[in-house]
Amino acid sequence: MAKNSKTFDEFYSLKKNKICSIDEVINYSELHNGNIQPYDKDMYCPECKQAKLTFVHETSKRRAHLRTIPSSNHVSGCSFNYEYASNKTIKTIVDSMTNDEINDRLNSIMNMLCKDISVANQPSNYDVNESKNPMLIQCNTGKVIKTKAIPRKSLNCWVDHNENIYAYYGKKVKLKVVEKQKKSGGSIFYLLEIRTKNTKGEWNLKATIYRYKKPLDIDENALYNITFIGFFDQKYEFSVRLLNWNAIKYEIV
Repeated sequence: MAKNSKTFDEFYSLKKNKICSIDEVINYSELHNGNIQPYDKDMYCPECKQAKLTFVHETSKRRAHLRTIPSSNHVSGCSFNYEYASNKTIKTIVDSMTNDEINDRLNSIMNMLCKDISVANQPSNYDVNESKNPMLIQCNTGKVIKTKAIPRKSLNCWVDHNENIYAYYGKKVKLKVVEKQKKSGGSIFYLLEIRTKNTKGEWNLKATIYRYKKPLDIDENALYNITFIGFFDQKYEFSVRLLNWNAIKYEIV
């Protein structure tokens, strides 16, 4: 396992017993001259809920972020202990999976990243089983099989539209289906639009996903949890390319 140097979009608050967005800390800091006292020493890894995190203020070169305190450790099996897999490796793994395996993986990722936690299902000595952690994959590196992590990115936070492959996830998002037609009277296709609410209560477009068939049973007034594996296509603004047509899962909250 590699020394952890990853950044975090979210953190677990022991006082509130819930996962919180880094935006809460950023907004509080901006309103209180950089002070984050209510959050200090109450920010933990959102996965294992044991490793302590610290807030790093924004600079001219980097956005504000959370990182693990060097003296604090993640529990065994927590994906933040592991090196991230490369784009090529993740694509190879997803290409080798059946549709059922992809669906099972996305179900597990959604349960881990999108569902509300409670005291009842998070004991104080919480540990992660490496073999069952959906964020971990087994990579063949020559004659050695090495465990690596799939990087994650929350749609509820700021998102950099780059071509890195992530397991994207969104909590309580809004979905909308938009019908499009290719140029010169071409065929009809559809875009699944994903919107998230900002701190002002405004719903902003975060991503669009191409679907050649119209997605069924989308309720534009409902809130959804969603997860998918893909990357942002640099040719089109907000456009996400899935690694597999079925590498997407959403359900009404």
